[in-house]
Amino acid sequence: MVSGANIASLIPTISISNLATISPESGIAQDFTDPFEYTVTAENGDEEIWTVTVDIETGIEENHITFSIFPNPSNGILNLKGFQNWSTLKVTDLSGKTVYTTENLGSQIDLSDLKKGVYFINISTSDKNFIEKVIIR
Repeated sequence: MVSGANIASLIPTISISNLATISPESGIAQDFTDPFEYTVTAENGDEEIWTVTVDIETGIEENHITFSIFPNPSNGILNLKGFQNWSTLKVTDLSGKTVYTTENLGSQIDLSDLKKGVYFINISTSDKNFIEKVIIR
């Protein structure tokens, strides 16, 4: 989560199979200041406990410059901070397929045409590399 986010009252969106159940339900505010457990019950009655830990974004500091991509999760419009002189931005899906690339970095990128899911943003020059996982919802 971005710095300053109130993780004591987050409303998560959790996707599971139509034949499974989750407790507590998705969409209910939870306190994530400590690891929080969800119980997922499969169609056959098997249960598995999933522990969710929420971290506050601190950014990466290199040569006293902070790099960040926010908000995350997002609707696809992402703000970039600290990347002005970086040469290439590449976005890949979980399978490693490149789904977006540009060499014209500004302060924002629009990935709203991508399907909902998890992606990796790789911003690099000839000698530096920054990779961040983002969620498009």
